[in-house]
Amino acid sequence: MSKNKKIAVPEMKYWDKEQTKPKENLNFPKFEVGVHKNGSLQRLENLNADGKSHGLSTNWHENGQKQYEENYKDGEQHGLQTGWHDNGQKKFEGNKVNGKWHGLYAWWRENGQKEFEGNYKNDKEHGLSTVWHENGQKKSETNLVDGKKHGLSTNWREDGSKQHEETWVNGKVNGIFISFHENGNKEHEAYHVSGQEHGMITNWYPNGQKANEGDFKYGLRLGLYTAWHPNGEKKSERNFNNDGKPQGEWNYYDKDGKLEKTETYKYGKLVKKPEEEIQPAI
Repeated sequence: MSKNKKIAVPEMKYWDKEQTKPKENLNFPKFEVGVHKNGSLQRLENLNADGKSHGLSTNWHENGQKQYEENYKDGEQHGLQTGWHDNGQKKFEGNKVNGKWHGLYAWWRENGQKEFEGNYKNDKEHGLSTVWHENGQKKSETNLVDGKKHGLSTNWREDGSKQHEETWVNGKVNGIFISFHENGNKEHEAYHVSGQEHGMITNWYPNGQKANEGDFKYGLRLGLYTAWHPNGEKKSERNFNNDGKPQGEWNYYDKDGKLEKTETYKYGKLVKKPEEEIQPAI
């Protein structure tokens, strides 16, 4: 990357209408100029009497394409802010109030495809936020309040198929969370309370066959947790106590439903392994 140098221009002479003599000691705005290593203009910045950025400030890429247009007020960004890629395509656009993003904000890729659009309030995302994949398909829609997710949030894959959706309250998942396989079949379903899994949680294979299911209470597994093979045969049965720790017999089955082994737990500790089971006399 080329190094830039700034050239301060604190004193300028302005000529009268007849171009006969310079006007001295007039309170004209000051400005600052920056140039690229190749000599092309890099920055032109207006300054107030205190030397702070004030008014329009413009930056250019080394190839001469405009890079930024920023509005300032007494040293803080204030008003419309716009950026461009070095190919001339718009990169971003939004408004700032006293240095903070406020209102509609958008971001574009180099090919001109919109990547992001959202609303800001006092420098925090507030309202609907939308993101797009590179192919133009919508990637996500999220509702936010003061920078935290709040309300329905939905995600899609590049092919347009829905990936998952969930409900948020004050930055935490609260309510139903559902995800889907690429073929559209349900993959996962869970209920959350304040960001923790609470209630029955179920997962499915892409073929629609249930993969596992169990109960949760504020993030802890409780009671019986059952898993199945893709062919529908039971794969395992595991039990948990009220503290979410393994308890009682855990049984494992092969894909034909035949019992392979049993483990026994007490208060979260394995107390009996399969090889310790008493073998019947021959």
